[in-house]
Amino acid sequence: MLKIHHLKTPLYTIEALDLLQKKVNDQKLSSEGAHIDQNIATMIYDDLSAILSKIEVQDPSLYRFFKNTKASLASCLINSFIPTEKIEQKSFKDDLLKKLSGFNDMRCESVEIVRRLNIVFGDEKNLLQEILNLDLEDHDKVTLIKALEDPKPYIDAIFADIEKIKRDLTKIYAKFDDSDFIDYFDESHTQAILDEVNVKYDGDVYVMPSITNFRSLMITIDDEDRSPLEIIFGLAIDLNAIENFSFFKDDIEQRLAAFIKVINDPSKLKIIELLKEKKMYGAQLAKSLGLKTSTISYHIDSLMNAGLIKAKRIDNRIYYEYDKEHALGIIEYLKKKFS
Repeated sequence: MLKIHHLKTPLYTIEALDLLQKKVNDQKLSSEGAHIDQNIATMIYDDLSAILSKIEVQDPSLYRFFKNTKASLASCLINSFIPTEKIEQKSFKDDLLKKLSGFNDMRCESVEIVRRLNIVFGDEKNLLQEILNLDLEDHDKVTLIKALEDPKPYIDAIFADIEKIKRDLTKIYAKFDDSDFIDYFDESHTQAILDEVNVKYDGDVYVMPSITNFRSLMITIDDEDRSPLEIIFGLAIDLNAIENFSFFKDDIEQRLAAFIKVINDPSKLKIIELLKEKKMYGAQLAKSLGLKTSTISYHIDSLMNAGLIKAKRIDNRIYYEYDKEHALGIIEYLKKKFS
């Protein structure tokens, strides 16, 4: 049975991290999209653009923590230890520092799992070796080790930047009335959405609004540990599109477009051929194809978006494998569409 929890505000800390990451990586915002209220989208876009224009990372040495367009080191440190529903509590920073301090105590009773970086440590694990084995650039490994050895200066500096952005995000959110969304995501509607996207889940569901992802509706869950399912709705999305499942009906068309792009790229086809034989992680693929890790990451993103491969965490690495069932599903869809 689903148990719905409505968070009263966006996760301002995570949203501020998102904007810091966009600033450092020079990522652009967009106000365009399907199934959104264009007037609201334009308003949020203008407000976020104004915030981005004045963001300055106080400590230049922190740039490395945000220099990643997927999961930055800052996000890994801040978003991996505390449950989602507790992130906006006043004690969050202190609780986080307490958690991070456990990295220097190899006698800790429990095994901690950093989900995003896939670090596992405990009595029988060598944390340093675990980090060195991660599929990260060497300078990122060094930065992460330093941060874990003495986390307080890094966390203090990151939070100093976060707090300024949170104040501006709070002003944006104050302009909106999201009661219609809150009322919509009751048990029956949420179950209908999960059924539509073929997600089987029974338990706690946390529903929360998003400013920075104002054009999206996201459903997230960690299949490994069955952590609470999260539904994140952008403030500009069209509630009628959700009601009519327009969001989800368009998904196959988007994957089809991505699929067509993939089959025209020899490098991506080679990756699929390798993954049909066995699971591989990024560095293995890069070595097999003679490509840079960053290039492999680009191809992996495209293949994931097309639904042709999937990721699986094994020990301390992310392995990729060919998603035969999904690939054949797209091919079957093409047959029906053109027969």
